[in-house]
Amino acid sequence: MTTDANNLFPEELCTVIFNGTDECLSANNSGSCTDNQQCSNINRVFECTCLDGYTYDSSDPDTRIDIDECATDNGGCQQTCNNTNGSFFCSCLTGYMLNSDQFTCNDIDECDVNSCPRECVNTIGSFRCICGSDESYDHNTNRCTEESEGVSGGVIAVIVIVSVLVVVIIVLLVVAVLVYVKYHKDKGKVKAEASLPDESGGDK
Repeated sequence: MTTDANNLFPEELCTVIFNGTDECLSANNSGSCTDNQQCSNINRVFECTCLDGYTYDSSDPDTRIDIDECATDNGGCQQTCNNTNGSFFCSCLTGYMLNSDQFTCNDIDECDVNSCPRECVNTIGSFRCICGSDESYDHNTNRCTEESEGVSGGVIAVIVIVSVLVVVIIVLLVVAVLVYVKYHKDKGKVKAEASLPDESGGDK
């Protein structure tokens, strides 16, 4: 096979054209084309062009490299761009779904697929379950529980018990003080009586 190097296209076109027979009929229908190129033959001239998603490697004329479509304007994706060999695809964040245009994303109304025990409120990229004013939402059981039956009732019981104990302690302290005072008062009275002169045995 003879190659006419004078028919080499500009490098930026990522295209090589050869004159001669139908080289595309050779092994693997690739002629003299390398990986990531495709061969086409029109009027005894065959052409090697880059496959979609690949471009010319300026450091190696025989090599074609992948184009990172995500590097330019995020590949046109509204949210997440995923580069692949020779291509790319768009995806959406959690709580969003990809539209039919394969580029933009729409918020998913989770209230259409999630069952809340009371009220479901859709938010951007998520949702919330709303319970009554005296209830709290349990994510693990997907239930609304009354706060007064749990924490509040227990707190009230503890307060009552502590209050009773405080009252008992105060009463015991008061009784102890009264006993102490009475004891010392009686003791002082006995001493005072003992120090008085004996009037029963006067002068005869």
